[in-house]
Amino acid sequence: MKNQICIMIDCGNNKYMFTNKKNLQFLIEFANKFTLKIHYAKTAQENIVSMEKVAKYFCDQNYISPVEYKIIKKDVCLKNDSRQNITKKAKQIREKIFKILLKKKKITFKQIQERFESENISTSALSNHFTHVRHQLSVKGYKVIKIKNGVYELQSVSRNKS
Repeated sequence: MKNQICIMIDCGNNKYMFTNKKNLQFLIEFANKFTLKIHYAKTAQENIVSMEKVAKYFCDQNYISPVEYKIIKKDVCLKNDSRQNITKKAKQIREKIFKILLKKKKITFKQIQERFESENISTSALSNHFTHVRHQLSVKGYKVIKIKNGVYELQSVSRNKS
């Protein structure tokens, strides 16, 4: 039995379900509405179910939770995050993207997504951060060129002062 990292939905009363990590963004509102806890966990592949089965098991009072699992990170679903915390997190993400681009010079959007996979950021929000960083770099005298679909390269642009 191979263990896999996944999302654990903790309903309380020893009732929990496991689903794929990619489903996290769909679970946030659900978790907030029903005051559930969301964790990263490791469990056997056969314990990981689709979103349809999560809904079915959530409503099933006779559902028996799998017993073998290990919690890796607790409470990954931030509830009622303040505007100040959201702004602080956005700034940190943008700074990290900025540093990655300055260091690597060439990067794919997929690499950025993989780097922030555990941060619970939607693709559109991450794309927004990346666009903001590209704008910041252009203001500082750099040019971010799109080489091909999803691949970007940082180029230094010399500024002539007459």
